[in-house]
Amino acid sequence: MWKLTKRETYSFIFLLYTNIHLLLNFYYKEFYSRLLINNLIIYLLSDIIWIIIDKKTNISKSEQIVHHSATVVLLCSDIDVNSKMQIITIEFSTLMLFIRRITNKLIKKMFISWFYSRIIGMYFWYINYKINYINNTEYLSKSIDNFSYLTIYLLSIKWTLDFLKFTKNTSYSSILLSLPIYYNIYSLTNQQFVSIFNLTLVSFIHHLIKNNITKSFDELSITFCCLTYLDYNYILIYVISIVSGLLKYFFNISILNQFVYLKTLFYFSLKYEEVKQTSFFIMISFYVYFKYKKTIMWHLSNGIYLTITTDYLSKLIKNM
Repeated sequence: MWKLTKRETYSFIFLLYTNIHLLLNFYYKEFYSRLLINNLIIYLLSDIIWIIIDKKTNISKSEQIVHHSATVVLLCSDIDVNSKMQIITIEFSTLMLFIRRITNKLIKKMFISWFYSRIIGMYFWYINYKINYINNTEYLSKSIDNFSYLTIYLLSIKWTLDFLKFTKNTSYSSILLSLPIYYNIYSLTNQQFVSIFNLTLVSFIHHLIKNNITKSFDELSITFCCLTYLDYNYILIYVISIVSGLLKYFFNISILNQFVYLKTLFYFSLKYEEVKQTSFFIMISFYVYFKYKKTIMWHLSNGIYLTITTDYLSKLIKNM
């Protein structure tokens, strides 16, 4: 029997209690939704305090505090109750992992619930949230809400890779690539949103693992995002992006990806003065990344570049 620490025991009891109420929520929706949201906020705030003082916390304290804080932000935001309940449902996967631990790893399939809800479920929920909720309601999506959701999701990915022992590095700066989402998610077309979302996820995973497969997908997603902004035919975008990824994987050649990236930068530099100004920052940040392997300036400059370009295209469409 795997012994839990006092804090983990507290978390396990609370999660068990929460999931019982989650089932009751199907029958008494209005009452239990508010109860669950308030209870989870209290738990997260108390757990943050416990994490700070607990000397037996195995996982990164800073990651847990950031994760809990981001969750509290979403639960206190103006998003609809159903979306908040989706966030609470994610905690079911955490309960399954606790059960797996206290049963001495006999219930090995518990990890599947984590992977399904935290990785697959959150991915498709966010895309659906953009396409069917943000685009079709009067709700004003705030920057802090989108940033918090991406933070929770990226940490879920990292913890999954940590569990599988795939993580080789620690890097969080890829979240800066999603600056257009935080700045104004409404200005993004659905395809632009998905391309930036995928670019952020793939880049984040790549900088944690860094092998030939992740490098290939990283270049594929960069090519895909660039061609999306150049408004290429959808099928052509897929074909060129896949070729770019395959060239990197089999021949370690980046020429196609570099050509598409530079063509996109040059094209929008001619169209928009602010992109031209940003290009100097991009070149400096690339030098820092290439020379010192520091990613924060590189990801920040590209996040700004994508934000400016998105804003330019959005205004262009409005004026047509």
